[in-house]
Amino acid sequence: MKSTIASVGIAISLLMAGCSSPEDKFRGEFVSGCMQGGADRRICSCAFERLNERYGTEALERMSRRSMPTQEFMEAAMMAGLQCSEM
Repeated sequence: MKSTIASVGIAISLLMAGCSSPEDKFRGEFVSGCMQGGADRRICSCAFERLNERYGTEALERMSRRSMPTQEFMEAAMMAGLQCSEM
């Protein structure tokens, strides 16, 4: 259950992470927002890497500007959080 909550926190933090910043700044904002959602730094960093591999930084930045994440992205974020928490 905690992993699911953290995964939702990841998705929400992505939306709040900022607009068009360089990858390092975007990663830092994502991880910070994710951690505010209750996950630890290791899980948040891992989830960002998995989502970045799947979508790419530019696509993640575009998604962060949306008012609501897509269902497909929410599922991917939840899976990334779960996979990272089991490592």
